[in-house]
Amino acid sequence: MGSPDRQANNGVLLVSGYHGTLRAARRAGPPHDDGASTEELSPMLERMLEPWLAKALDQLNKRTAQGLLIFQGEPIPVHSLLLLLKDRLIGILTQAGGEFCLDQGDGPDLSSANEIVHRFPLLSPLIKSVVAEWATAITIFLQRLHRDKQWIADGLQIADLPPVETISGTASDAHAGGHCVLRVCFRGAGCFYYKPRPVTGEWLWHGLLEGMALLEPELRLPAARVWTDVSRFDYGWAESVFPEESPLASNSNGRAAGRLDYWHAAGAMLCLAQHTRQTDLHLGNIIATASGPVVTDAECFATPSLNVRTDVALSVEKAAIRNAVESMVRTGLLPNRSVNGWPDVSGFFGRAAAAPGVKLPKWEIASDGRYHLTSIDAELVDHPNVPAQTTAVAVLPQILSGYRHAAELLIRLRKTLISRGTKWRDVLENIHAPRMVVRDTLSYGLLLSRSLEPRHLHSWHRRRNAIVTGLAAGAAVGSPRSLLRAETRALLAMHIPRFVIVPGTGTLASSSWRTLAHDFALSTPAHAVVAQIEALSTEGIENIQVPALLCAVLQAEMTP
Repeated sequence: MGSPDRQANNGVLLVSGYHGTLRAARRAGPPHDDGASTEELSPMLERMLEPWLAKALDQLNKRTAQGLLIFQGEPIPVHSLLLLLKDRLIGILTQAGGEFCLDQGDGPDLSSANEIVHRFPLLSPLIKSVVAEWATAITIFLQRLHRDKQWIADGLQIADLPPVETISGTASDAHAGGHCVLRVCFRGAGCFYYKPRPVTGEWLWHGLLEGMALLEPELRLPAARVWTDVSRFDYGWAESVFPEESPLASNSNGRAAGRLDYWHAAGAMLCLAQHTRQTDLHLGNIIATASGPVVTDAECFATPSLNVRTDVALSVEKAAIRNAVESMVRTGLLPNRSVNGWPDVSGFFGRAAAAPGVKLPKWEIASDGRYHLTSIDAELVDHPNVPAQTTAVAVLPQILSGYRHAAELLIRLRKTLISRGTKWRDVLENIHAPRMVVRDTLSYGLLLSRSLEPRHLHSWHRRRNAIVTGLAAGAAVGSPRSLLRAETRALLAMHIPRFVIVPGTGTLASSSWRTLAHDFALSTPAHAVVAQIEALSTEGIENIQVPALLCAVLQAEMTP
């Protein structure tokens, strides 16, 4: 999941990417840059939120040292950070109250501030946990902002940072501990993105593209650089890829990006994402620029393959092509078969559209001035990730050309990239590979949202069973129980699951929990990436990869 939009997220606990992926149309007007909601809420809901927001501010003030809320002599806009918490609480309460009212016709009188909480016993502890996590997470963010001033100044190419002008983010895609990605803009100097999770994926992706560009300057695909502690990579700051937000937005490392055909660049990106096993590149994590598409969230770099099909006996050649097709589709960049009425969410071709398979509650005000909740279809947010209205077939020649171009360069680059002792391979194997997202974050977000439906909020066991059932239904073949347990624990805490395989052990760690996983036989993602790059050959490109690309595109186009 990705960086926040320059607009605030409209969603009800649905995962968003760089610009938000799904939303309910809950706004009454255009969004503000500071993340403020323009929605006119029910007075009842406003009354419910007031004490929790006040408690959150009180907890933040108790945790923060004197001077932490001041940056470069001026106050940090904490109000914007509080609005992120407000959006998240609105999502929880609207999801619960809205679904209940819809199920019950006109529903009960919910004018009492405590009616919904009393009706659903799980709400109160969930909200208390969200409030406490917000205060802790924001305190850590403020500490890091002060500590890392020089990193950010170096990235913005200025000697000293000016005061913070705005802070915005998304209310969804919560990381462990309640952290979330934030966009921090400095007065007259540009913006940086705070990523409170390991940024090894972004570091590896940028390093790969930089190595490619050194061999072939014309194939300089844009990629955001990250500033982090290279001994841990536990969090970092990423430069913006928007020209108006960063002096290096169109650069990979301070030099002009290549001027290739957009779809040639897209084909090159597909090749590199496939061979580094990068997934979750849905429309929210890809944006279009003059220099080609840009990956804005490389968290799912080197994703493990837990769903190897063994149900059909195929010849070696056909099996190789099928595996190549599946590895291309797993990136999320190409159109895939529609499921449950979902529109195309692919990174290259997905567009704004209704998602009738997902219903979201929406506040409305009647002519008599009374507020009520109704149900609407979720919608995909309009993204600048498709440069023109086109189809995969229409641009297939350019994609093929870019794919071949990148594959040939990758063959030339691999010795310096993946040889033992190189920094890139060391980070891949020893720091990045143990950290991973097993499923795409959009799936986790939808399941998390559904677990907050009223029928699941009457008891902890009901909500847990809903999560377990949803995880099991979408689990890869042979997924170990230890993995499902760890995923369940994260979702119960309202976090998007991210895991760590402790190096040298059989332990799966998730946040503060650890689950023994001796049966968790991963095909060690780092080794799989190295093997896949080493196996790439000129013959394999033409005999396996090109036919696979043709099959992947044609299958998607022929699917009704």
